[in-house]
Amino acid sequence: MTRNRRARVSLAFSYALFSLAVLSVRAEGIAAAAPSSPVPSAPSPTATGRPLLEIGGSEIVAATPDGRRQWHIRAAGVTVDDRQGRITFDRVRGRFFPEEDPPVGFEANAASYDTKARFLILTGRVRAVAAPDRWLTADRAEYDARTEQLVATGNVRLRNGTVIAVGTRLTSDVGLRRSRMTGDVRIDISGGAGRAP
Repeated sequence: MTRNRRARVSLAFSYALFSLAVLSVRAEGIAAAAPSSPVPSAPSPTATGRPLLEIGGSEIVAATPDGRRQWHIRAAGVTVDDRQGRITFDRVRGRFFPEEDPPVGFEANAASYDTKARFLILTGRVRAVAAPDRWLTADRAEYDARTEQLVATGNVRLRNGTVIAVGTRLTSDVGLRRSRMTGDVRIDISGGAGRAP
């Protein structure tokens, strides 16, 4: 199968899977890769015998029904399970596009997206940067596309201006302007060494 045909098949499948969001898939690396990067093996069939779709080196963009971008992800690998309505990503970088704020960059070791609930879950060394003096790090963050709210848990560290807060749970708008931290909260207002990680 040619690279262009594979890209069209991947795009058509992803579009059908995401009827609630407008998605664009740019499949890079689906055709035979250069000798220095091995081609991923074929996905294993699920219990029902239906194969998963795996895409290497891709970008996925999600938007509201009226076409406003909400987020995009670039990932080293993407696996689509249409039966479960779930997409998983490896080694992710991306941006949130809040309605009232500039884009917010993020990265994590992995992510998953529930196509029905419209939740994007980032896990492992999560980092989100809204501005040089407004960022967060955590073990896990959940983004609700319907409300554009972010919930971060596990070793949460938030910098907002000269204030650095550390706790176990944070609920915030995606622009990190209006946040609520709970669970063994410690606050440093000295404005110390808190540059974006």
